[in-house]
Amino acid sequence: MKLHLDLILELLRWRRGVERHRPTALPQLSDWTKDQVRYHAELCLECGLVQSYDDGYLGAITWAGHKIIDPLGTRL
Repeated sequence: MKLHLDLILELLRWRRGVERHRPTALPQLSDWTKDQVRYHAELCLECGLVQSYDDGYLGAITWAGHKIIDPLGTRL
């Protein structure tokens, strides 16, 4: 599957806006398929941008995840 940095950024921004510190169900994003969202959530975990991803639930953003939101946001 193709890497979409804009989807990574969208997931991180969405997760940052959730005020729960425990894993939260992935959102339904109108521009992306469920498979794309799940794949990119797995990539977020693999890259250390979120604390966890399991069965459709995304954990809190890590320090690295917070640091990447603004630099990516200025490029997209």
